[in-house]
Amino acid sequence: LQKEQQQVAALADNLPGIAAHVDRNLRYLYASRGHEAAYGLEPQAIVGRPMIDVLGDEAFGRIEPYARRALAGEQVSWENPVQLAGGGLAWRWTTFIPARQAGAAVDGFFILEIDITAQHQAEEDYRTLFQSMLDGFALHEIILDAQGTPVDYRFLAVNPAFERMTGLAAAQVIGKTIREVLPNTEQEWIDRYGQVALTG
Repeated sequence: LQKEQQQVAALADNLPGIAAHVDRNLRYLYASRGHEAAYGLEPQAIVGRPMIDVLGDEAFGRIEPYARRALAGEQVSWENPVQLAGGGLAWRWTTFIPARQAGAAVDGFFILEIDITAQHQAEEDYRTLFQSMLDGFALHEIILDAQGTPVDYRFLAVNPAFERMTGLAAAQVIGKTIREVLPNTEQEWIDRYGQVALTG
């Protein structure tokens, strides 16, 4: 048992993020070494303490509903903005996994937290580019018939330049098909867009 506990701790300590185990009273039973890099807190300073004491009222208030859902037996995941100890904001993908002892009732939950700040920044950069680029841009979803032939396409997103160049407002087109927006669209365009979508 001791060897297994050491192996589990070694695994958790070397995850690219943080891991923790919390009991039904929302008190830490275990905290991985990743907490030191992520929050400036050593594991021994966390274990045995209530989550609210470690995280603070505001942060705890944000995650408490997820904790209650985990204690009810539901696995939950979400993007979590985290204020860093040295200042600045990071984004983490956080998962709460219900913990059970040999099929018994839930007696706590495990926490897994992965840093997604770089991905989040890339998404923000893309959104900024999408909104500010001078070229009209639209994202479409190809619609196929039963034989797999493109018959229409649906607007998923358009940028402001597209609205200016076409005179079509995003509110008018998002979620609608080209046949609904422009009924006289030639099949050739649907065929071409379909070819791009289906063949890459």
